[in-house]
Amino acid sequence: MVAKKVRPPPRDWCSRAASAGRYSLTAWPWATAAEVEAAGSSRLADLRTGEVRTVRGEGVELVDCTAEWCRVQVLRQSGTARLDLVRPDGSSRRRVGGREVRSAIGDVVLLDRFAVVVDDGRGVLALYDTRTDRTADLATGFGTVLARVTFVWWSTGDNSALTWHVVDPGTL
Repeated sequence: MVAKKVRPPPRDWCSRAASAGRYSLTAWPWATAAEVEAAGSSRLADLRTGEVRTVRGEGVELVDCTAEWCRVQVLRQSGTARLDLVRPDGSSRRRVGGREVRSAIGDVVLLDRFAVVVDDGRGVLALYDTRTDRTADLATGFGTVLARVTFVWWSTGDNSALTWHVVDPGTL
């Protein structure tokens, strides 16, 4: 096993984040603007350098970003029109799904690659792969959905017969 030296954050990173506005840490050193509920552009901040990048969004889009991908919920009067993913610089925009597809978790993508989504029209929990531009179904009849780092897990059944399932998308 090879040890990797990790540089600690600078001593003033908290004050940098505070001076930049309301942000949520995505993956060190990047933080994204916390105002996801506001339509239009969003911001990414590098907490090491203080650099702030504006990620363009239209007035009818909710934009949430990491350093690699942004999730764009395109709105219409009666709700969501579609769910897209796009690079923060505006490139590689792709449609993940229509009005019945929504994000299942708070993270934009896992492993800079997989979006975990729910297709309410089909009642399916699915993974969208940004490398292949394909969606793979994980489950139907699911309850709670959680994800962290490289794992997605979800429940099936009810309180008397609850079962948890887990997948590591990085092994797919």
